[in-house]
Amino acid sequence: MFTTSACLPRLRLRPAARADSEYAYFRDRLSDPTLLARAVTLYGRRGEWLAVPVGGVRRGGFVSCPDVVLAVDVRALLMGRGGFPGVRMRWSEDRDTCHTVVWGERAPGVDDDEVLGRFYGYSEDAIAGFVGVLSRAVHSALSTGPVSWSGRVPPALSGGRS
Repeated sequence: MFTTSACLPRLRLRPAARADSEYAYFRDRLSDPTLLARAVTLYGRRGEWLAVPVGGVRRGGFVSCPDVVLAVDVRALLMGRGGFPGVRMRWSEDRDTCHTVVWGERAPGVDDDEVLGRFYGYSEDAIAGFVGVLSRAVHSALSTGPVSWSGRVPPALSGGRS
């Protein structure tokens, strides 16, 4: 038997607002922060995610989703929206890793943070800051011996996000 709560949407969409949890993160790092005027926040009982459209130098975007059900909902909400062309899912091969919903051009198939940073429309200062922090973290890890990686991005690498 279906109940009313089973019919409620798991995820909803609203225009992004400055109070949203990821707004300041993107505002401080995007080459063109005016894209946030067209960004949307996907929200539900399990949290909220900011989806920033393509435009200018930003050629692609993505939202990481903790499970398949949420990924399907994110894809459905973004499909057909201006600024989110070619919405598609990228499945994780590992059960412990998030699936992603991506849009825009296909990301370059390189392991180069500067190239990927430019593809996602980050400013040169944000890219240089990330690459510098990453370089210092790797150097520190190599000089202190083996490191246990928990699978979470250290706050220093994510601007406080994990």
